[in-house]
Amino acid sequence: SLISDERLLDTRLCDLPIRIKGSFLEPHIKRLYSELNDRGIRFKPHVWLSAEWFTPDGVPGFAIPFYLAHSRLMKLERKQMLEVEGGTDVECMRILRHEAGHAIDNAFRLHFKRRWHRVFGLFTQRYPDSYKPKPNSRRYVLNLDAWYAQAHPAEDFAESFAVWLQPRSNWRRRYRGWTALRKLEYTDQNLLRVSDLIREVKRQIGSLQRQAGKARRYKTLMLELQHLDTQLARHQFDVLQGEITERQGRVEQLRADEGSLNELEEHKPTGLKHLFQPLTRYGKELRNLSADRTQASAKLRPILIQLAQQAPATTVPAADGLRREALAMQQEAARIEQSVATKQSALNELISEIAHRQEVAKQYGFDALLILGSLEAYGPKAVDSPLVLKKGEQAYLSWPAGLARHVSKMTFVGGSQGMSFPIGRTGIRYRLGTFRGHPVTQDVIRRIDDGTLVLTNQRLVFIGGSKSTSTPLAKLLHVEVYTDGLGVFQEGRENPNIYLIGQPSQFMLYVNFLLSRAPGT
Repeated sequence: SLISDERLLDTRLCDLPIRIKGSFLEPHIKRLYSELNDRGIRFKPHVWLSAEWFTPDGVPGFAIPFYLAHSRLMKLERKQMLEVEGGTDVECMRILRHEAGHAIDNAFRLHFKRRWHRVFGLFTQRYPDSYKPKPNSRRYVLNLDAWYAQAHPAEDFAESFAVWLQPRSNWRRRYRGWTALRKLEYTDQNLLRVSDLIREVKRQIGSLQRQAGKARRYKTLMLELQHLDTQLARHQFDVLQGEITERQGRVEQLRADEGSLNELEEHKPTGLKHLFQPLTRYGKELRNLSADRTQASAKLRPILIQLAQQAPATTVPAADGLRREALAMQQEAARIEQSVATKQSALNELISEIAHRQEVAKQYGFDALLILGSLEAYGPKAVDSPLVLKKGEQAYLSWPAGLARHVSKMTFVGGSQGMSFPIGRTGIRYRLGTFRGHPVTQDVIRRIDDGTLVLTNQRLVFIGGSKSTSTPLAKLLHVEVYTDGLGVFQEGRENPNIYLIGQPSQFMLYVNFLLSRAPGT
């Protein structure tokens, strides 16, 4: 408040200690994001401070006037300009919704859709320096002052979006019977489709992430089960090994007893025959123990083979089902990871293609690759035009244009010499002298008519109010592309016809395509 107005006016914008946070703008921007979220639109356009309200072409965000970030600057703006654009709550929200419409149009490239063209008009139409609105027209919605929707198709969409986004606007009842209702219904349907698409992509990504996490948990479980199987097999091996060792000890003891009995039998005295009957039973027991040892060895051999192969067949019955389930989930995890990798690869290719197309669009001012791909795949689409077509002729472009030509302008350049003297006190002076000069001729381009430029499969035709031209494609010698028009050189004419149009490079793309498909080329 201690800085004078003169000093403020001399201060650069970047040197002003202002920001959006904590200013008049912050709650209004939060309210805008809340309204978008209520409509199911998760996209939030970014904002920044600049000299005025505007949305750059192709940028999913918009600029806000810096003076709205401080009350002192708003007072100075009102003092200098007699008004503050967006200085009230209602007006600020109306403009924020309008600029958000431009940002969302850029983010999702809605103006490239054919239905958008049918509803709002051509986005590539030249932006007028001024326009004459029709206050009683029912073809356009009313949001900003001065019937701003009538300025350009892009503004028509942004205004329709602002009315659609405004809470409790009751736009169906308010615009009932208006032609503008069709635009609001298109906005409602189109943006709901965008919201559904974003929601579905996020749902699929979340589902894949959950499945991948579940697969990783099952993979860990399978590794744990394999470890438990190995430990169980080793435990069973240790138990069998202990039993075999114990039985081997008993066999050795019985063999020792058998040797003692054999020695006693060799030296047995007469009359002791009844003492050898128990020894026969000991022999049978010894043979039984030998059979048990053979059977235990037969059981031990498969276990040793299984341990060597690290794939034990003897498992806990409950673990068998878990292991089969874990194996199935591991295979499912591998399939999901492969699917994720495939989709990620496709996504990377899509990102690369988008970056390339954005670079081409930035270079030429339009999506040349998309248009060229559409032409190569489907061919040009026929359009309505004011031209009376010949037999077998089809019109593919019909754009507003101006006709201009080179004209010579002659001026005289030179100097004069002489003297002058006053006549009494009348305040009039009389001059005597001569003028010597020489003519200078300049070549200038003069606009001579306005009308429509039509491109067909046979010729290039301009239909104006007072002038009309027709150039067969077969007689085209050369076409020069300017920033605001085309210079067409025709066989048999010395000077070119100059057609002033918007997006001349896009028009020339169609001309080159038709020339490349012409017979004999």
